[in-house]
Amino acid sequence: MEDEDERLEAEEILIVTVDKGRCPLNIMTTYGKQERGEAEAKEDIARQIDRPMWEQIIIEIQQKEEHILWIGDLNVKVRNDDQGIKGSHAEITHGGKRIRKLIKKRNLQLMNATEKCTGLWTRKNTQRNDERSIRDYVITSQTRNLS
Repeated sequence: MEDEDERLEAEEILIVTVDKGRCPLNIMTTYGKQERGEAEAKEDIARQIDRPMWEQIIIEIQQKEEHILWIGDLNVKVRNDDQGIKGSHAEITHGGKRIRKLIKKRNLQLMNATEKCTGLWTRKNTQRNDERSIRDYVITSQTRNLS
């Protein structure tokens, strides 16, 4: 267990399980590596999102038939199309593609893209009003009613 705790800490992952009611809720917070466009950074992001990091944790939670509330500064851009966030930028980053693939593959829901989300931008440059982005995301199990 100590090795697992050290791995989670090194990857800036914190999971708190709330076991009240019918089904436990796992609240997972993460910090995503910043995308700088370099091949090495893309590899780091791929390793973080794919096995054995974020996806493996989600698989383990889903195998226990528990719910997920994933909140994170993922440092990705997911585009403004039907799989992304309406009103956002048209840009999609390498990490954004991987997050979208993970959401679809693991049957998760990007809450930033739903009517429950009343804001849009999670980062604004105070020096330049036109410089804003969405880097923070809330992702949940499809079946969890969080209202």
